[in-house]
Amino acid sequence: MKLYKWITVFANVSVLVILFMNSETLLEWIKATDNRNLIIVLLVITILASIPGVPFGIVSGVIGAKYGVTIGVSLSVIASTLSSVFIYIMFRYLLLQQGNILLNKSKTIHRIDHVIKQRIFATIFIARIIPIMPAILINIYSGVFGLSFKLFLIATLLGKIPIMIVYTLIGVNLLSGSKEWIIIAAIYIVFLLSIYSLYRFFYNKKSI
Repeated sequence: MKLYKWITVFANVSVLVILFMNSETLLEWIKATDNRNLIIVLLVITILASIPGVPFGIVSGVIGAKYGVTIGVSLSVIASTLSSVFIYIMFRYLLLQQGNILLNKSKTIHRIDHVIKQRIFATIFIARIIPIMPAILINIYSGVFGLSFKLFLIATLLGKIPIMIVYTLIGVNLLSGSKEWIIIAAIYIVFLLSIYSLYRFFYNKKSI
């Protein structure tokens, strides 16, 4: 999984460089009061969400700055969920062997494999909220091992909502020049730490 980490770093740096080099054009697009072509925007950000390593938090923040909280959150949640479903289906029916090879290289998967299978909904839901493993690994694992699509879809959809709200609010506040995004980020970090602590508690308890 070292390759994935390098891909993630490269993708993050690339996106930041592209945004910096096209900052004026991006700001003009954000400030333009044009809510047409939402389907095209949804398609584009769904593709971005499907590319390993692309910092979707930045994408979601930009969409929030452009369309506001309601539309921004809706687009981000739908796009990221569609992306997860697409990857699930790909590795469930087309790339099963390749998925097994990737999963066998993941130490994280080996550590929590038994937990995932016993608590499918809870594990996927928590993994969407806190980064206990790369999102793409969750999608690949769920597809390769044929986890319940219904549970996968619902847990993914619900788990994506909190973080997308945060990303969107940060994008909206940064555009307006407000400092509220700092408070929002701080509250969410505390929330993440609380959820992670509970996760570790029950995981360790289950392992005893």
